[in-house]
Amino acid sequence: MRKKRLLSFLLLAGLIIFSGFYYMNHREEFHLLSSFSAPAISILVLLEILMILCLGLQMKILTNHYNLGLSFMQCFGLARMTSLANLMFGFAAGASVKAVYLKRFHDLKYGSFIAATGIASIIKLMIGGLSATALLLTLEEPASFLLFIAAAISASTLVFFGLAHKIPQRFFSFWNMIGDLVKEWRLIRHDRTMILQLVLLSIILFVIYSLEIYFAFGAFGIDASFSVSGVITAFDNLAGAVKLIPGNVGIKEAIFGMISVTYGIGINQGVHAAVLHRVIRAVVSLLVGSGFAYKLVSTARKQTPVGQIDNITTRIAG
Repeated sequence: MRKKRLLSFLLLAGLIIFSGFYYMNHREEFHLLSSFSAPAISILVLLEILMILCLGLQMKILTNHYNLGLSFMQCFGLARMTSLANLMFGFAAGASVKAVYLKRFHDLKYGSFIAATGIASIIKLMIGGLSATALLLTLEEPASFLLFIAAAISASTLVFFGLAHKIPQRFFSFWNMIGDLVKEWRLIRHDRTMILQLVLLSIILFVIYSLEIYFAFGAFGIDASFSVSGVITAFDNLAGAVKLIPGNVGIKEAIFGMISVTYGIGINQGVHAAVLHRVIRAVVSLLVGSGFAYKLVSTARKQTPVGQIDNITTRIAG
């Protein structure tokens, strides 16, 4: 964990220095976009609400696999508490919240659910990679480096789902995280109903996220195609899965800016869209999610013997 935090700090410092030099040398490209489209922002907010409802549904699908009997509202509250933990603590705080809660109140092993969440993330990356590859090919001049990365993501995720369970577990002993994912995939792959549900939900989430980005550009009157928005979605999801920096601070803006420049939209416009999307996501998550998260925590506290609450909190924060 210390190495990862050091790497995150160095990467963030590098991004700040690079951004500073880039701004000094291209300051004429940057100016404040002060005009907003209220209808576009309203649609963006509604899409974000729909997004967090879908994330609650994803939690419900995963917990159903383990026959935990959680209601949708419990799953939604747990998903919102996860997002709040990621906002406050960064790194893997969200995954820890889910794992600790489910272990304490439903006796589900930490590793099992974290690995299952990882499988859902790999499915999301697969859908993103395949979609980005298809969308890039529809553009008049697909950027070769973006196409290569998208195709590589698609191929690697397909190889994982097609071959990982056939490889003996001892070959993954060098990397515990991959080993845990493969071990859980051997069990989960037999639940074809859940896999199909996760694939369909990942497609829906990809479309919603792409529309969010499309309207984030539209809020400033910027004409960005849905194809470009979809490509940004795929690479933003990839950066989110890696989690090198809490909240993808700087990385999200760099992805928006880089792809925007590639397709003639402009780095300034891309950064504005990224910041607006970040702000809307944070505000909606706090306003809509905090009440459900508080209710879930309050219920958990009532069920927790005195003296164990601080221990659980320490595990989550650590």
